Amino acid sequence: MKTARLEDEEVPIEYRVPKPEHNGEKILRNHMFLTAKHTATVKVESATPYARRILVFNNGSSPESTFRVYCSECKKMRSLVIYPAMSEVEIKSSCPHILANATALATKDSTLVYIGKYRIVPVGVVDMLKVRVLG
Repeated sequence: MKTARLEDEEVPIEYRVPKPEHNGEKILRNHMFLTAKHTATVKVESATPYARRILVFNNGSSPESTFRVYCSECKKMRSLVIYPAMSEVEIKSSCPHILANATALATKDSTLVYIGKYRIVPVGVVDMLKVRVLG
């Protein structure tokens, strides 16, 4: 039987406590969903062919897109969650300033685009997030 040395006494390996899992990403995503209290809805004009293909494959909706955005008025990092669908996009934020900015940009140009990792956002919000459009 294999044993491990632990503080000058031998403990069988099958009785050792396993290391905890590293689930920091899941903890952060849950925190972002809980803190995003301010909500707005924006109508969608159209979608790029790739974004439309993803939305049709998922029965008209897509997984949420989560972002950390710096608010220049609050001087803090804030949460921004975007729930895309074929007819409208729901935008949730933990800060009213970020929500107002994202809603104004999404209203100006609400064509849905694909930015990677199953994330679909309006074109207007892409400039605010400083991400690259893939399709």
